[in-house]
Amino acid sequence: MEPISVRATLSGPLERSPRFAPCVRCGHRRPQRKLAPVLGACMGAGLAVARKVRRRATDVERPLESLVEVQGEYIKDLPAERLAALRAVFPELSDTEKIRLVSEDPPVLLLEQLLSEEECEAFVESMRDPDGSFPERLGQANLDVPGWLTPLRAAFRGVPVLDWLGNPTVRWTYRSRCLLDSYLQKVRDRCGLDLSYGAANIKHYRQDQWLPVHIDYNRATLMTYLNEVGDGGHTLFPTLGIKVKPARGSALVWPNQPPLKHAGDAVKQGEKWILFYNWPAEQNWEYDGNFEFNA
Repeated sequence: MEPISVRATLSGPLERSPRFAPCVRCGHRRPQRKLAPVLGACMGAGLAVARKVRRRATDVERPLESLVEVQGEYIKDLPAERLAALRAVFPELSDTEKIRLVSEDPPVLLLEQLLSEEECEAFVESMRDPDGSFPERLGQANLDVPGWLTPLRAAFRGVPVLDWLGNPTVRWTYRSRCLLDSYLQKVRDRCGLDLSYGAANIKHYRQDQWLPVHIDYNRATLMTYLNEVGDGGHTLFPTLGIKVKPARGSALVWPNQPPLKHAGDAVKQGEKWILFYNWPAEQNWEYDGNFEFNA
């Protein structure tokens, strides 16, 4: 069959075939009176496929061991058009001092020296039980970690489902909640981000613990490092090909629309504490089983 030209399709043949005519893009025969909407739908479908292919290219996960450690560039040094693109995602972003851009698309920000050493220590101490210990839990579940599991965790890394057995302890206490408002106000004063109606928790990574690749479901994530890590513990972005080294008092900010895959690399030496905040959120952690009164 000879290919159908646009001119022929839109003139003579349509008059002789009043009921059906082939779409000029996909060749499917459609009712003639609906040809224009069909053309639009086919063109729209083509654009959608192109976008999907482009998204797939950026969603490819690099091997975690191949990720490159980055520090980024200060956003105060960005040219006007790049700064405008950043503010299209975070329009409320104001002061640009001590803020680095470690990824541009999507934008991942590094807020340097957000909290002082004393403020970080206060959040860590808010997790301490009255007996002086830091309880170990299985991820966000209020379940004690059995002693036999600890030496086996490393063998489960990368294994579907079992990979999550490497999770850090995730808790939220009365004392940590008492520190949250001043922390959020400090972020607002520092860079103007609107952090209303969020959900917080504190994660404690012990040696050889990690957090598998996952996504968050809110508008954005704010994650603050509360201590210096001896070795390891990087924040990983496998679809961006980068990783960020923890630095006490500094914080990462990234958007979750569309979701951005990330992970916590295994702590090789020492421990790692982070304050994790998603916004907006319907409720905070004190409303479920992870809130503990330790005043």
